[in-house]
Amino acid sequence: MTHPRHLSNPPVTEAVIDFVFDRSIDEDGVRSLAKAVRDVREGWELTEFGHVETTVNVTSGETYKQSRAFEGMRLSGDSGRIIIQYRCDRVTVSHVGSYSEWEALADDAMVAAVAFAESAGDAQIKRTGVRFVNVLSLKNSVTDLLRSPPKPIRDGWTLTDYWDRQVFKDSSQHSISVTLATVAQRPMAEEGPGQKVLLFDIDVAKDCSVELESEEMASALQDLRDVKNAVFFGSLQEAALEAYK
Repeated sequence: MTHPRHLSNPPVTEAVIDFVFDRSIDEDGVRSLAKAVRDVREGWELTEFGHVETTVNVTSGETYKQSRAFEGMRLSGDSGRIIIQYRCDRVTVSHVGSYSEWEALADDAMVAAVAFAESAGDAQIKRTGVRFVNVLSLKNSVTDLLRSPPKPIRDGWTLTDYWDRQVFKDSSQHSISVTLATVAQRPMAEEGPGQKVLLFDIDVAKDCSVELESEEMASALQDLRDVKNAVFFGSLQEAALEAYK
């Protein structure tokens, strides 16, 4: 990998590190773990989350079966900027709204993962992942931002809207998902079409078997970051990065 590049004002709206473990804990264990973590973090909020399954009669439209399944516990701190999610075999840590340092995100993720591993009886990591959601200002054409978007069929055409999702697996067995889409972004209180932006969502994951708090773990996370950066910087026009340097 090349030497990592750094933007002083990155267009990241959410940065995520995700760990999947080789052991799991039950629902009560997840609740107890999350409460213990919350109790040593002043001002943090704790909520339970899950999913609802609904069965509907297609003829009448009536709901005749509905069930709610536990999925995990969510901790939110620093005015919602940091989110920790504990599931039965998984820990996900997100920095939302603003992102400045990889080291801060990695440190928060490691602390949360160590707490889970201890609760699960020295569980080991079996899969790691990172996800970065970027939002870039779109002033004119998508071709101003992307290196290789679709080519206009005729001269004078402007590519103003775009959606694409691609999934790769490289020679090192990284699973890479890339989503690019133009969307209208505006504050909820405002009306009208809003400013158009390019959503650039990069998700990189890899199966592994490493110990927490080891050089190998730090290296595994840095490896995922390097792949993410290769996709990000390799996909954008250099001029598109000027506003974020």
